[in-house]
Amino acid sequence: MSADGVAADAVPMSYIPDSFADAHHDKAVEVPAYITAPNSDVPGMTRQFANEIVIFQRWEIGIMETVLDTWGIERGNTTTAMG
Repeated sequence: MSADGVAADAVPMSYIPDSFADAHHDKAVEVPAYITAPNSDVPGMTRQFANEIVIFQRWEIGIMETVLDTWGIERGNTTTAMG
């Protein structure tokens, strides 16, 4: 465990870079953009949910980037899952 209490074990050390590599969280930010586009004919409540998805996914991305930085791991672009 590091000094700041973030455990650097094998699963998170592979999972976090992999979730960036396949753009999992990035896609979760991009998709709602179609729903919230000005020319989109989507009801207000759906737009609100889409905006919340963007907010929370960006928050999660920030946490993961902070953890990776703490572990000294760069945000990867690997295509090898959990490798």
